[in-house]
Amino acid sequence: MNHQLSVVIPNYNGKNLLERFLPFTIKALIHSKQTYELIVVDDCSWDDSVPFLKNTYPDIKVFHNEKNLGFSKSCNIGLKKSTGNLVFFLNTDIKLQLNAVLNNFFFFKNIRLEAIVK
Repeated sequence: MNHQLSVVIPNYNGKNLLERFLPFTIKALIHSKQTYELIVVDDCSWDDSVPFLKNTYPDIKVFHNEKNLGFSKSCNIGLKKSTGNLVFFLNTDIKLQLNAVLNNFFFFKNIRLEAIVK
């Protein structure tokens, strides 16, 4: 089964962490051979996170909160903006191993997600 995966990363002044760890996330997503979208919800950062993302990773969907809303609300915004049938939340400081995304699909292999969401 091929899933559409939405990866949501809330961010607040995490430019340095994104620079360091986002390449590992992208490699793990590509390695999974699943269709995916990557969403970063920026929580009113002042550290140039948004320009960095837009210039370095133009395929990432970046949503910028005009005021700081906090972690939970940023996660909820990312969830609402997601289009995948699976949503994977990450923090900016997560270094995914190459098989991390692929290994998680094992748990969803026989689950009918429509039954869970209802």
